[in-house]
Amino acid sequence: MSGGRLGTLTDGMWHLHRMPDLAAMRAARSPDELARLARIPAARNLGIAAGFLPTDLRSEATAALLACRVLGAYEELSARPLAAGAVVTAVDYLNGDTDTPPPPLPASAVCNSEAVDLALAERIRDVRQLMSELPFEGRKRIGRLLADVGQVMARGHADRDAHVV
Repeated sequence: MSGGRLGTLTDGMWHLHRMPDLAAMRAARSPDELARLARIPAARNLGIAAGFLPTDLRSEATAALLACRVLGAYEELSARPLAAGAVVTAVDYLNGDTDTPPPPLPASAVCNSEAVDLALAERIRDVRQLMSELPFEGRKRIGRLLADVGQVMARGHADRDAHVV
């Protein structure tokens, strides 16, 4: 393993075992800084692996990972009857189909993973910006992915709600 790759792996493993720096994520001065700070806490080992990709693929993978975590935040942290609609609104916003972001989520996370998701949902505009800076084909791939994931999440909530007695 080359020195650069070993350094990337070592840095990634160090970040993997630390508490996520939520304050730094919330204070990030740019979408790129947010992506750099959030990739490993949001995607864990997959985030480390993404660090080895060529720059263009790393940017696309990071945008996709962070966007999916935003959807996860709206699915898990929204009030139950509103979750499906919030996920669909988040998909539409991230894909640029609407200029109106979903409503803010309640600030209630019970674990580090949910706290990272919440911080990313709070920065949904930056995640959208990351996506908008990708080449057309990358935006299309992520857009289709988000539409599919969002549809499954929304359908899952509708199915669960239909079975609640």
